[in-house]
Amino acid sequence: SVNTYTIDASSYAGYANVNYKPEWLDQFEASVGVRYTIDDLSENTVTNASGAITGPFADSHSWENLGWNVSLSYHWTPDIMTYFRASSGYRSGGFNPSKVASPAFAPEKAKAIEAGIKTELLDRHVRLNLDAFKTFYDNLQIGQYNLQSSALSGEIVNAGSATYTGFEFEGEALLGNGFSVNGSVGYVDPQYQEYLGVDATGKTINLANVARFVFVSRVTYNIGASYKSPETAVGTFTGTVKYAFQNSH
Repeated sequence: SVNTYTIDASSYAGYANVNYKPEWLDQFEASVGVRYTIDDLSENTVTNASGAITGPFADSHSWENLGWNVSLSYHWTPDIMTYFRASSGYRSGGFNPSKVASPAFAPEKAKAIEAGIKTELLDRHVRLNLDAFKTFYDNLQIGQYNLQSSALSGEIVNAGSATYTGFEFEGEALLGNGFSVNGSVGYVDPQYQEYLGVDATGKTINLANVARFVFVSRVTYNIGASYKSPETAVGTFTGTVKYAFQNSH
């Protein structure tokens, strides 16, 4: 069968942010922000199955979300700063046009916390930054095969919840005479708390223990070096060499 469909989408958002830095503690700064979003989607689908035209099928949904962000930072010295941040994220819901008259999938939401330190040491010749984070996902939007369909058609569903826990470290050192080296290391441990799927009999099952994350590398790192020439009559020249790695899962 052939599906002909249209999806119309409109999104509206407003954002406000406030920064606060007290006079009696000028090393400290706080920031609070909110974002209000409205997403309107409508779908119209016509199906041509074996020469017979059915439909149109129409559906529409509107989703609202109030996101937020809180950030705290403290400068221990002009070259050393620590921070903490908490925030929420949102991805609008939508439709699966390939599955005629299917219900809309709901928005995906996330909450994240992170803390870190940023430094510039040895008269700003060495920069070291470290960040640790944890993200909580709910109503995850995941592409799945419909095992009850002979064509194994794909669709997006709200499969469950997951957490991402990890850290990132990066550094750079200026060696003098235009030479510098830099590198970074990242690690993330994703875990499903719930991953709902439907087997061939139509039964809903939790696959959290066996489900895998797609396009997520647990370990990444890179190291590089660069050289910047002195000023010449035609400008400066920069050469860079870098090696990067990410594991397959």
